[in-house]
Amino acid sequence: RTFMNSIENVPVFVLTALVGLLVGVESQSLFIVSSVFLVARFIHMVLFYLIATNTNPSPRSYFYMIGLLSQIYLIGLVGWSF
Repeated sequence: RTFMNSIENVPVFVLTALVGLLVGVESQSLFIVSSVFLVARFIHMVLFYLIATNTNPSPRSYFYMIGLLSQIYLIGLVGWSF
């Protein structure tokens, strides 16, 4: 369960990034958004394994939100590139 929670958004992000490549999203923007997503999800995963807490917001929630916002931003870039 912990592993699946750590990678739940990755397939959607990868698919969105591939579509971004195909529709011509600027490579620099795609790299920055992908890097932010990767770092945020990695930190979220590490905190998920280290911190077992029911306190909200948990520190890992902040990194989950950063990853989610970067994914939403990439979807916006893809939509703008059409």
